[in-house]
Amino acid sequence: MKYDAEQKYHSVVRAFRKLEGLAIDIGKTVIVGDHVAADAAESFFIECYHLKDWLKKDFRIKNPKDVERAISNSPSLSIAADLCNSFKHAWQATSSIRKSTRENQHGI
Repeated sequence: MKYDAEQKYHSVVRAFRKLEGLAIDIGKTVIVGDHVAADAAESFFIECYHLKDWLKKDFRIKNPKDVERAISNSPSLSIAADLCNSFKHAWQATSSIRKSTRENQHGI
């Protein structure tokens, strides 16, 4: 299988647009607390996480470790990865989510 990260990126954009549309629509046709928004958020983070794997396998990426390094060095991307893993493992809290949340609460 040929991994072209552009294809997966477009999936991420579509998932984001769906999530964004739901956020804009809240209170009109989407009901607060409805599963549709939660499902869209989960799908977005899963697509983002899969993009990482596709980037690592994309023929244009010379060093796949650079992808991991970029994610590890980005607090936002690390949280997204932790969220995706928590979905996969039935919401087990990970140390990165706890640490990041603690840092945000204390303004670090």
